[in-house]
Amino acid sequence: MFQNFKEKKVYFLSFYVGMFLLFLSVFLTIITPFSPLHGNHSNLNSTIIALELSSTVEQIRSIVGNPEDENFFVNNNKYIRSVYFDFLYIVSYSSFFIMLFEIGSRKYSPGLILKRLFYFFLLIAIIFDIVENIKLLNVLGNLTKILTDEDVYLLKNISLTKWISIFVLCGINGLLFWLPKKNYLLKAAGLFLFVSFMLSLLGIFKLRLIEVAALVMTEGFIIAYIHIALKSFMFLKNK
Repeated sequence: MFQNFKEKKVYFLSFYVGMFLLFLSVFLTIITPFSPLHGNHSNLNSTIIALELSSTVEQIRSIVGNPEDENFFVNNNKYIRSVYFDFLYIVSYSSFFIMLFEIGSRKYSPGLILKRLFYFFLLIAIIFDIVENIKLLNVLGNLTKILTDEDVYLLKNISLTKWISIFVLCGINGLLFWLPKKNYLLKAAGLFLFVSFMLSLLGIFKLRLIEVAALVMTEGFIIAYIHIALKSFMFLKNK
C-alpha cells in the first residue's frame, strides 16, 4: 500500500516537473534569438549552444553582433535575458533528472555506487552551468567595451564539462530504463538517452555532435514524459 502511494507520488510529481520543464524550454526558445547576427561557429545551428561553446571574442561577436550593428543592443539584451532565465532552467532540468532516476530506480535497483555517481555528476552539471551563466553574463555585459580572448577563456571548457555531465546523467538513466524487461516506452526513452551520452563523448572533439546529442536527449525526455503522463492518467483513472 505504502509502496503504491510512493510510486503515485513520484509519477505525479514527475508529471508536473516535466510540464514545467517543457513550458520553460518553449519559452526560452521563443525569447532567444533564433539566428546569429553574422554566423555561428563549428557548424552549430543553435545560437545559445554556439554562444556557450565559444572560445574567442570573435565567435561571441559573430553570434551577438558588434555595437555598431543596427540590432546589436536588442539582440544582446535578449541573450542576457535568456541567460537569467537559464538559472530557473537549471532547477527544472535537474529536478526532472532526479524524477527520472527515481522512476528508473523503481524498475531496477541502481546500487549505491551508481546512485552516488548520479548525484555527483548532477552536482557537477549544476555547478558548471551556474559558472557558465555567470561567465556569459559578464562577457555579454561588456561587449560594448574592449574584450580580449582572455575574457572568454575557459567558457568552452566550462560548457563542455556541463554538457558531458548532463549526458552522463542521460547514460545512467538510459541504462536504468533499458534494463527492466517490461515497458517499451521506457526502453525507447532509455535508448535515446544512452545514445545521447555516446554521441557527447565524440562531441568533445566535434562540437556539432554536442548539439545533435542534445536533440537526441530531448527525444528521450519526450518519450519518458509520455510514459509519465500515461502512468499518471492510469493512477487517476483507478483512483
